[in-house]
Amino acid sequence: MPISAMPVASSARSKAISLASQAARRAVLAVLSNIRLGELTILDNSTAPAQTFVFPSFPLQRPSADEGAKEHPKAKLVVANEVFWLRMATMSDLGFAEAYMFADVLCSPQDLLSLFQVSL
Repeated sequence: MPISAMPVASSARSKAISLASQAARRAVLAVLSNIRLGELTILDNSTAPAQTFVFPSFPLQRPSADEGAKEHPKAKLVVANEVFWLRMATMSDLGFAEAYMFADVLCSPQDLLSLFQVSL
């Protein structure tokens, strides 16, 4: 392959990954809309401009502190690379683990623990 064709191939590959990531993001966000216990905030820095998603999208009825209710888990994720969405859509929890290892998604250790407590 001529060297002059390499940027075109790379550009086409990048565009294909971007389109696939957009579709994967829609699918993952649709699943996350089913969260019923806890709260998940996702800051997607992989897009310009950055977007923030909060789940559940409706306010949860929480019992008052007087009723002995414990605080629901809250987690915040920062998406650093759009490949995160592909990993999540295709491999679910293993995809999340890989995205975390490769720094496609960032979160604090406390947020990581809370993430596992958030329930669909």
